[in-house]
Amino acid sequence: GEQWLHSGRHHGDVVESRLHLDEFLVQPGWVTFTFSLECYRGTGSLSFYVNDEPMKYSVFLCPETFDGRQEQIRKAFPLKAGNNTLTWVFRKFIHYGRRPSTLDRAKLFEIDVEGVDVGGASECQACPAGTHAPYAGLDTCEPCSAGTFSYGNGTQCHECEDGTFSIESVDHCVACGNGTWSDANHTTCETDCSFSPDGGLNTYRLDSLARSDAMYEAIVNGTSPFKFYLNMCTRDTVGTACMIGKRRVPMFACAEEYINE
Repeated sequence: GEQWLHSGRHHGDVVESRLHLDEFLVQPGWVTFTFSLECYRGTGSLSFYVNDEPMKYSVFLCPETFDGRQEQIRKAFPLKAGNNTLTWVFRKFIHYGRRPSTLDRAKLFEIDVEGVDVGGASECQACPAGTHAPYAGLDTCEPCSAGTFSYGNGTQCHECEDGTFSIESVDHCVACGNGTWSDANHTTCETDCSFSPDGGLNTYRLDSLARSDAMYEAIVNGTSPFKFYLNMCTRDTVGTACMIGKRRVPMFACAEEYINE
């Protein structure tokens, strides 16, 4: 079953419990740990220190949940080369009447230290395209958000250039079409719905072609297994078109696979 270290049980209403871990790093590295708290918000906290100095954003309060239990949280902090004393401190300030104080505690499930000369994995794996690892010591790669991309094997995602956009977890951005441009976050393309066939000599407004009741009838290409639905000047989609699972995706055009008999 799952194993952990905890801050102790059957203590009083006020408590301070400490765990110390001494590590010598041959090079700058990271400490990554997974924890949870079992106490009501406002009654206690878990703090993390390196060489008796509090780390930035390293005070974690008891959760505001009905039963005082928290999902596991994973955090990482940088370490300098040399001797490092890592300290976790669980503090209980006050007893909350709905829950016996003897049940309150902090749990540490996993502690990983990178930069030591013993232990650890033999080698790290590169993150695949569309993901990144923002700091060392992670056991998973994080997806790039919409509006960004990565080629893989990196610590950050890159923002799409103007005139391009992307969805989540991709290795490249897509260019917006003629007469459109990317929004501020590069997550979609915008248009003022005007059309000029002669380089600006004559400009036509196409706003009246937008439909709110249905998208335009499917366009079928006999050589393609897809039928295409279109809407003009709006990304509002209706019916069963442009669905990913149960989520409707706002877009000007989308494709739906069909069997051509």
